[in-house]
Amino acid sequence: MPVVLGREMEARRRVPTAISGSKRWRATKATPGELSALATARGITANLIHSFDGAFCQRIVCSAGERRIDLLTNHDCFAVVPAHADALHELLHQELATFYATGWLPKVAEEIQARSGVELAPPPMVETLEVSKIGSNPYAFS
Repeated sequence: MPVVLGREMEARRRVPTAISGSKRWRATKATPGELSALATARGITANLIHSFDGAFCQRIVCSAGERRIDLLTNHDCFAVVPAHADALHELLHQELATFYATGWLPKVAEEIQARSGVELAPPPMVETLEVSKIGSNPYAFS
């Protein structure tokens, strides 16, 4: 699922200047394709998390379809008829474990570096995640 983490500069931007002691605004043209660091930084974390949520939801919908489980979803909520509740609960845990078994921060950093040519500091890694325990909490998705 492709995600765009950068936003282009506006076609025109206003630059404050002082002429004869009073403030004036002068419009300048941005370089085509130039990315706005400020606009990108404002949304990068939320956009990344939303992309994870969207990809996870898509996996659940596809997996439920393969298992012939009728599913109703809205953002990160899932509903089934009571007869399929246990199957959905199990499916949510399985997909959660599979999806987050990948270390996404290093992969995202690697892709950003490859596409931008900018070297980033290594992402913060605590190294305490036990992948085998992802989705093992019976209260997750209750």
